[in-house]
Amino acid sequence: MTILQLKAQQDALQKAAMTRDPVRALAEFVWNALDADASEVYVEFDRNSLGGIEGIAVRDNGSGITSERANIDFDNWGGSWKRTRVRTDGNRAF
Repeated sequence: MTILQLKAQQDALQKAAMTRDPVRALAEFVWNALDADASEVYVEFDRNSLGGIEGIAVRDNGSGITSERANIDFDNWGGSWKRTRVRTDGNRAF
């Protein structure tokens, strides 16, 4: 198992700290799946005995992330690779 150290840029920390909207946060995960050219995205809610949500899992069939890309992204959280691209690796427009 690989352990990565997250190094966040200041703008990313400010944006993350201001996000208190759980729907927006969930939407970001779905968009990440679509950016990885997923054609199927599943959102699963784990509920407790009272019906409250204890966990959320987002699963997709996207291309995933290489170890190299993970190292780059975790080393520069907030510096999105999408700023320099107009299409995904699968040729879908952003």
